[in-house]
Amino acid sequence: VTVCVFRDRNETPPLPFSLSALQIEAGRLFRMGAKDVLDTAQNLYERHQLITYPRSDCRYLPEGHFDQRQSVVQAIGNVAGELATACEAADLNRRTEAWNDKKVDAHHAIIPTARKAPNGRLSEAERNIYELISRYYLMQFSADAIHREGKLTVGIGEHAFRATETAVLQPGWKTLEIRQRESRQEAAKAPLPRLEKGDPILCDSMDIAERKTQPPQYFTDATLLSAMTNIARFVSDPELRKTLRETDGLGTEATRAAIIDTLFRRDYLYRDKRHIRSTPKGKALIDSLPESVSKPDMTAIWEATLESIRRGEGNPKQFIADLKEQIRGFINTPEQEAKTAPPGEGQPHCPKCRAPMRQREGKFGAFHACTRFPDCKGTRPIEDQSPADGTGEKPIPCPHCFSPLVRRQGKKGWFWGCSNFPGCRQTLDDDNGKPAIRLRNTT
Repeated sequence: VTVCVFRDRNETPPLPFSLSALQIEAGRLFRMGAKDVLDTAQNLYERHQLITYPRSDCRYLPEGHFDQRQSVVQAIGNVAGELATACEAADLNRRTEAWNDKKVDAHHAIIPTARKAPNGRLSEAERNIYELISRYYLMQFSADAIHREGKLTVGIGEHAFRATETAVLQPGWKTLEIRQRESRQEAAKAPLPRLEKGDPILCDSMDIAERKTQPPQYFTDATLLSAMTNIARFVSDPELRKTLRETDGLGTEATRAAIIDTLFRRDYLYRDKRHIRSTPKGKALIDSLPESVSKPDMTAIWEATLESIRRGEGNPKQFIADLKEQIRGFINTPEQEAKTAPPGEGQPHCPKCRAPMRQREGKFGAFHACTRFPDCKGTRPIEDQSPADGTGEKPIPCPHCFSPLVRRQGKKGWFWGCSNFPGCRQTLDDDNGKPAIRLRNTT
């Protein structure tokens, strides 16, 4: 034995729900759509007055709400009889990190109110959502879960083998979790032997298992919402990923359900049992769009810009003007651009965020800079906008994203590539100094 580590690890309760967190968990447990969860929560808030404002993006509570804990717990016991025992066992002297004024903005987390009866009979969906919200509130007054973890590393010949162990020693707040299909859970494994470093071991048999990796599964309501709220993981550009981690992702707490519902109503998506899949119409739409529009980067950047405007740091008129110019660049032909675009505008676009660029003077001469500076620091040399042969002719647009093409020399000879590389990787063969109509075979 070369490594021997055993420890007990505490796990604190999860925070109360925001709307997205509630939609994700309800989608996983009850297979409810995002809009269904929002509508159900809205009923609990407006009609029954059993929960607080549901369209919240916050998972923390004002510190003053801690004084109301006893009346809220009593109300949960009256409305949800199944939780009466948990209400009695709640340790109301316990105070988790959920109560924090510094992390509460316009709204706080979604929790039950002190109302002890609904305004009429609750539907099954309303009861499920109310109990789910109540469980996460009661978790704040439950003990930490304690996990027993172990790791053994043993040397057999020239090779090192590692075995790990994770088990729940004391469930604590986990007793309030809703368990699904326990019969599908794997049988309990035998705990690792408590060995000491240097102890001898005997290997009397071995098996080698070959497995195949599986492609990612189709989205469900829960995983699609999770992807929309954590959109940075789908972006390869490190600078853009860093920016997106600081935003709310695609849409807002109040609009994500409507966005998904609209895609279903317009026949871009359909349900295949619990999975969400794209229709031929939806695939055709994505295929017809420039790559920069069909990826999540663009919408997330717009959300970040709008957030800066909300804080008073951005110019809404400039944002609209840049957006119009960007859309014009996507839909206009080169001939139309010459007629409609103002002189010097409408041609270069930022290689990072596809926003329009303007000419600036720098230490080493003129260059194009993104109009979203300093939020985006994309630049492009002036010479990128001219043909490589220096004829002074109008730049030829990329057939994929409409940025100017530039002539380059590679291992297989001359070819034409998009000046927006690596944002756009479109290439065309060279035909006597001109881009060929056919796309270049890069395989």
